[in-house]
Amino acid sequence: MLKRESVILALGLTLAAASDARAQMAWLDNVFVNVNLGVQINSNDFETTNTFTIYDEDATITSAQSLSTEPVFLDIHAGYRIRRNLAVGIGVSMYTSDSDVTATAQIPHPLFFDQFRTVTVTASGAEHRTISTNLMAVWFWPYTKQIDFAFSAGPSIMAVKQDVVTGVTIAPETGPSFANPEVTDVIVTGETETVFGLNLGVDATYMINERYGAGFGMRYLFGSADLPGSGDSLTVGGLQFLGGLRVRF
Repeated sequence: MLKRESVILALGLTLAAASDARAQMAWLDNVFVNVNLGVQINSNDFETTNTFTIYDEDATITSAQSLSTEPVFLDIHAGYRIRRNLAVGIGVSMYTSDSDVTATAQIPHPLFFDQFRTVTVTASGAEHRTISTNLMAVWFWPYTKQIDFAFSAGPSIMAVKQDVVTGVTIAPETGPSFANPEVTDVIVTGETETVFGLNLGVDATYMINERYGAGFGMRYLFGSADLPGSGDSLTVGGLQFLGGLRVRF
């Protein structure tokens, strides 16, 4: 939480400083397009507990998962100047992560009620995907004729998909002990949710000519998704480091 607040505060102070500067030079272009590659910094952990039915009794399965630092596979943003150095923009950013998930299941006994056997299983390649549609106000601060800085903020609409371990299939059991149920399949369900979040960003651009340039920037995305079986909300988004093509018209 402290790390998140520090990032928001730092970006907020940067935005405030840019606003106070009121760049002496006016941004003269009307349209901007940014096409980026980059990486999203993540270290979010979460746990889910789900129930399913075996032998006419509820079984439970608990899994611990994490979102790791991964490349940003798609990041395209564009906007239009509405007055002097102020523009409005929209764009899309996509982050994906997949990992193996370890889960612990409590399996009912086939003969006796309320007696459970513990089984540990692993699900391979559980996927997380967040596609963020970012709306933003962008303040441009021309530093020279070739170099400018852009500071942005706005709401985000985040389409979240998360694979969650929701059950297991076990082989037919034979006695006499029934001590070790054999798992034949791990059931993984893709849960989806659309949430609202926010985006804050800063970007530096060097124009090679009047039309094309290169740039590097940071963006912080934040949202929170409630997944079935999760006691705590899953924090989605993170700090992105981005660089790529800049086009101006």
